Amino acid sequence: NDNTIREVFINTGLTVAKTALFEQFTTASCMFCPDGAYISAQMESSYANVTTVSVHSCFGTDGMTNQDASTLCSTLGINAAPTGMVNRKLFTGETAVAFGRGPGASAWQSSTWTSRSLAQANAGSPVDVIFSGTYNPATKNINVDVIASFVDYAAPGGDLTVSLMIIEDSVIGSGPAFNQVNAYNTTTGHPFAGAGNPILNYPHRRVMRDILPSTFGATNTIPKNYALNTAYVRNFNFTLNNAWDADNVSLIGIV
Repeated sequence: NDNTIREVFINTGLTVAKTALFEQFTTASCMFCPDGAYISAQMESSYANVTTVSVHSCFGTDGMTNQDASTLCSTLGINAAPTGMVNRKLFTGETAVAFGRGPGASAWQSSTWTSRSLAQANAGSPVDVIFSGTYNPATKNINVDVIASFVDYAAPGGDLTVSLMIIEDSVIGSGPAFNQVNAYNTTTGHPFAGAGNPILNYPHRRVMRDILPSTFGATNTIPKNYALNTAYVRNFNFTLNNAWDADNVSLIGIV
């Protein structure tokens, strides 16, 4: 067969410590999402190399839905919640990037979300991502550089993009757009048993408020023929929304 074509990718196998990004699709109207929220919170508090984000879409909308959330759902989701993504990777056997949690709260450590997040985190990364910047509490201005430096070559295919995700923790509101529907109110032993249905004054954890400069990031920061051990910098200069609690805001840099 003289038509066989094979691509060979060669690298050195060097890696740096990696933080896996777990993004959970959730909404206030999703009655099973308190279970997903519990699993996500356990991962966030238990594993230093896994960071979690709540993306409010894929089961209707609520008071925390934004355009980035809707775009993530329509591009990578399955219009169901609670579902999640790990590093936005399509795993073998899945038909979409987002997938279900598997075992629920009682067995969160063996959930599909947890096992895949830890496997991705422990695999290491060919690119190191760090921050440098300032915050002015008087003006709420943030000026931050996301700095990417490759210690080895990443597998080819697609564009290398840089983005900055803005997260607000413990968002509380009132009314149907924020009160969390809870299927587990009468489920004995569940962490949300007896919390009410819906749960009033529910603290929505690690809400994705925005992704800069766009949902899937800037393509003009890292060239296709990048050099190793070279800093590629993307600057982000913006002002926090006054409606957000600055004390509960954190940033995630993504390559």
